[in-house]
Amino acid sequence: MKHGWWHYVPHCLLAVAALLLFHRLRLVLAPFIIAYLLAAALDPLVVQMEGRGWRRGRAVLCIYAVFLLLFLISLFTLLPVAVAQVGEFAREVPVYIEKAPRLFEDARQRLGAVEIPQYLRDAITRHVGSIATTVAKRVAAWAQGIIGSFGFLLWLVLIPVATFFLLNDIQRVRANLLRLVPEQQRSVAQAIAADVADVFIRYLRGLAIVAVLYGLFLLVTLLFLGIPYAVALGVMAGVLYPVPYLGPFVTTATILVVGAVTEGWGVALAAVGLSLFWNQVFDLWLFPRIAGRSVELHPVVCMMALLVGADLFGLPGMLFAYPAAGAVRIIGLRLLSHLRSQPPAASGDLERGEPEPSRAVGKRME
Repeated sequence: MKHGWWHYVPHCLLAVAALLLFHRLRLVLAPFIIAYLLAAALDPLVVQMEGRGWRRGRAVLCIYAVFLLLFLISLFTLLPVAVAQVGEFAREVPVYIEKAPRLFEDARQRLGAVEIPQYLRDAITRHVGSIATTVAKRVAAWAQGIIGSFGFLLWLVLIPVATFFLLNDIQRVRANLLRLVPEQQRSVAQAIAADVADVFIRYLRGLAIVAVLYGLFLLVTLLFLGIPYAVALGVMAGVLYPVPYLGPFVTTATILVVGAVTEGWGVALAAVGLSLFWNQVFDLWLFPRIAGRSVELHPVVCMMALLVGADLFGLPGMLFAYPAAGAVRIIGLRLLSHLRSQPPAASGDLERGEPEPSRAVGKRME
């Protein structure tokens, strides 16, 4: 029997209440949501190992051991060098500050040789120093606030632990969540959940691979140009690459400042140009192929999703804004398709006077 629109009012009210509760508890739920997404991304590997005769608990421990080994290798190879380079740069900051007036004077002379309107040239030379100082202070405060916060440290401990337990019992968790859905709607809910999980899994895998490759490519590029602190800059580029828009901006601005104070404007601009080139190559060519175009959204919608994610969840919201928007798109399309495919009213209903739905309208909706 086909129901009227009023039949879906309780479901809509329940969904609105759930969204309000989710927004209220977003800071508490965010690390567990991230842990569940990571567990869902690793679950196919566990399933493959189970198919080869492994017990699930042993398979999960093996995967964790592999990732822990890779993490420790990177921790004891790249991180000490990066930390040493950051410390060396911090010790040299007074020297670079003394060189700053000379650099700005050189920039003024270079601008004087280019045909630029006088008012624009005066504005650039008048504000370039204050802009650079403001950007440097904002970036330093942003990084210090994130790393130094108790919540960030808590997330570093909570997310791996929650991921381990969820990965070990993810099949049971999915079954329990599915029981919350009415039995006649479970097939639709299961299909939606599978599509949404596929979006997040492909996005997370592709993002991790591309971030590592981007950091390595930028590290090699900076070493080739002879810019000091290349390892620290490469690690920073790889870590910040997943942050849309803000990550590449911070990386490029840092490379410009470090290159200018150490090697001069020529090398700095060359490094910035190559950094922007690699960023475009990875964003427009490599990432869509590795991630499998999992999001499939218009760029304007992506920017809106990014702003909404940043407003609701901060940095984690920016990281997961794209796949979350793709998931909302999939849910909407699935629900719309389900509503359109509802069977027509039974003959008994028509005999009682219920009007037959227009076939022309049905065809237009299809």
